[in-house]
Amino acid sequence: MVGVELALLVALPGLAVTGSLAAAHYSARLVQIGPGLVAVERLQRGVLEQSSGLARYIDHREPGAIAQYASGETTTTQALGQVRTALAGGSRSALLDRVEAAVRGWHAWAERTRLDVAASGGVPDKATTDAGNRLLGCCRSG
Repeated sequence: MVGVELALLVALPGLAVTGSLAAAHYSARLVQIGPGLVAVERLQRGVLEQSSGLARYIDHREPGAIAQYASGETTTTQALGQVRTALAGGSRSALLDRVEAAVRGWHAWAERTRLDVAASGGVPDKATTDAGNRLLGCCRSG
């Protein structure tokens, strides 16, 4: 699962990762890769903010929901660049590509869904929601 891979991006060789980025965060050994960890955490926060904004928009049409969604999108885009810069090269390139593809896949779904909801005024059907949840799950750690 890419969510676990996201946690592995910042793990040092030999560090046992249990799939929980939060638990790994407190390891003193991770201090050595501070910029990468910060970028990955920022990426996760951006996706969460974007997801929360989209959910508020779909469920309640709250006025601030689109601003929250857009802010999360901006954070996510910036964080992807920071992750790529901080962790580029070496053996992590393929893993980094998979994480980036997962985040971009979820974002594409979210944007299509946002536009569909805006056009129809309705809510996504179960299949659309399930697809989004699967894609979002790939962006989470643990």
